[in-house]
Amino acid sequence: MAIDEEFIIEQLSKADLIGDERGLISFFGTYLTQTYADFSNKMFFRFQKALAPRLQKAAGALLANAVQECGYFTFRGFVDSPDWEALMGPMIETDEDMLYALVALCNVFGVGKLKVKELIPGERFVYVTHNSFEADGYLELYGKSSKPQCYTLTGLAAGLMDLVYGREFPNGLNTFESVETKCRAKGDKVCEFVVKRATF
Repeated sequence: MAIDEEFIIEQLSKADLIGDERGLISFFGTYLTQTYADFSNKMFFRFQKALAPRLQKAAGALLANAVQECGYFTFRGFVDSPDWEALMGPMIETDEDMLYALVALCNVFGVGKLKVKELIPGERFVYVTHNSFEADGYLELYGKSSKPQCYTLTGLAAGLMDLVYGREFPNGLNTFESVETKCRAKGDKVCEFVVKRATF
């Protein structure tokens, strides 16, 4: 059975994703924090810019890795929940279905409208977006960039592949690595993320 992304988004758009007085949101068996995109963007971009130029590339990799790890464990919580089984379970027959369902879930969160461009099961995954919150935020704050700026979507792409095609949980983290090959903050028409098996 194919994943019905429109149905998933329609159903989850009805969920109450407003945080309590502490900013916590109970969702699919986990707790999420209510963090505004502007805050997240400023934190990531200022962290990187505060460092010497020779350290900025490593800082970007650290940010993406933090999201990869967070995504891996958080999305595992989603997958293990009764809510996931009730909504997604009937649609999932293969690992590929699982990955498409996870991407549909990402689209509910507003990080950008992610579209799968390519999937070679267990080997390579490419997704694109025309509206990354990070690229938009960078352009608004600083103007055009000389390098990619979407650390959240870079890390998330690898984390999803780790979860679906990595070793058995919790040992699958860092099975895959991701790179942003195109970024709207640099002037590209889309942000594109390519995931492949890690070489380290």
